[in-house]
Amino acid sequence: MEQAIWLYAGIIAALFVIGIVASIALTGQEQMKEVQVTNALSRIQQRASMLCSSESGTMVSEKINIPSGAVLTAGTSDSPKKVCILFKGVNKCESIECNLFYDDGTNSDLNLDTDFHKRLYQMHEFTCFFERTGAGVVFECKG
Repeated sequence: MEQAIWLYAGIIAALFVIGIVASIALTGQEQMKEVQVTNALSRIQQRASMLCSSESGTMVSEKINIPSGAVLTAGTSDSPKKVCILFKGVNKCESIECNLFYDDGTNSDLNLDTDFHKRLYQMHEFTCFFERTGAGVVFECKG
């Protein structure tokens, strides 16, 4: 009887330790996603700002990682000189020196906050292409 009690106590202790380790691992993954959001935003801001002071027609590209659940917004009508990423309710933004347009010159979003994106991948790798135009910087991310 005493051996059975120790066996159950050992199993419960092992499950408790596994739960703690899993919790630490998930917390680390979430922190890594937040770091990727900050890195992606910084890279976009750096490339766009660099092109603002270059000649029209200049093009560059940059690889970035954006986690599922994020929404990338560039150049809204209220703030045409800004790029933002909304992730987990926090909207991080960076200023650009000139107008920034996403994709075809419109002010649209790259929305990864859908069930489809969340189900398929935790992280999305994109290659973003930036081009200096007369109106500002146009960029498009493909991945």
